[in-house]
Amino acid sequence: MKTSKYTVSGGEKIDATIEAHMKTLVSETLNVAGADTLSAIVLGGGYGRGEGGVKIRDGEQCLFNDYDVFLISNGINGGMKKAFNARFRDLATRLSAQFGIEVDFSPLKNSSELRSLEYEMVWFEAKQGHIVLWGDPCVFDAIPEWNVKDMPLPEAARLLMNRGMGILLSKRRLASGDTSEEAMEFVERNAWKATMAAGDSFLILRGIYDSSYVKRKENFKAFSSDEELTRCGLFEYYLKSIEYKLSPPEHPLGRTEAEALLVKSSDFLLKAYLPIASRISGHETSFREMAETPPDLSLSHGFKSILKNVVLNTMKFGASYRNGSIFKHPRSRIFAAIPHFLGAKGADERQACLLLGIEPANPHPDTKFERLKKLWERFS
Repeated sequence: MKTSKYTVSGGEKIDATIEAHMKTLVSETLNVAGADTLSAIVLGGGYGRGEGGVKIRDGEQCLFNDYDVFLISNGINGGMKKAFNARFRDLATRLSAQFGIEVDFSPLKNSSELRSLEYEMVWFEAKQGHIVLWGDPCVFDAIPEWNVKDMPLPEAARLLMNRGMGILLSKRRLASGDTSEEAMEFVERNAWKATMAAGDSFLILRGIYDSSYVKRKENFKAFSSDEELTRCGLFEYYLKSIEYKLSPPEHPLGRTEAEALLVKSSDFLLKAYLPIASRISGHETSFREMAETPPDLSLSHGFKSILKNVVLNTMKFGASYRNGSIFKHPRSRIFAAIPHFLGAKGADERQACLLLGIEPANPHPDTKFERLKKLWERFS
């Protein structure tokens, strides 16, 4: 029987640790912005759904995932949001060091804005499972009741894009020669995240994704007879990725094993890329065609959204654009470029450079990667 409020496998001690952290977090948050500014402080993510990760270290249970915290404000303007967000970023850094686990505050969102939110995976999952730490206990009732079958495919593409960057950052970590336990854990965690994303995209395409890891695992088990999933190994490895998320092993893999897992997870991710890109584009596509004409990852196609995309693309890429991509969200270009960095067959270096807005005349690999990383940090 599940005994933990915040985790699947933890007990009273881990809950007591989280409770102490949340008490401190609420107090420090209110010191930055009080009740006149904030409407609610909400714990989301795995711990907010009661599925936070628990790792055993030296025989003791300890935290493994991040704290994802949503900050809901009371009708403040854009300038005030920007100022407070900067202060909360500083607070997150301090609390992360104090707790020994990363604290991630969402950018401030007014409670009045919740009813008109675009359908994004982060808000879908927050609606499905969260704990109000302070403030209005019903604050998330205002978030629309989205149907999982209607989840926008650009959200699946964003997930794959982000996990692709995780693989690339892990490869860079290995290439640096860092074989510390922390580095190996970083690599292993990102490899499993990428594997999970590949399986999640499979569920999203079939309209049976769920915010709960446990329920996703059960939904995926229904495809045990799928020949493609079993032949490539994704069926087995997706189930393992869920297990890793909830209860990772005490010690990370060694370098050789971590490198092998990273290769496998990269392959899974690339296999998931084209079905998502094809569904968004409305026809079967290839990595080369996707780089020529990136799939549109815009969530909205209204005039204001298109105009915003034009401005963002012009600011970040100048006059350079690929087949109408100036009208698409900049994530479209990042998503289409990542397969080249992952070594996808058919991906072209020149196309990748053009997507990133840099001269394709034999740029140094570090130049390409730093450009990609900078754009991803801005638009992920």
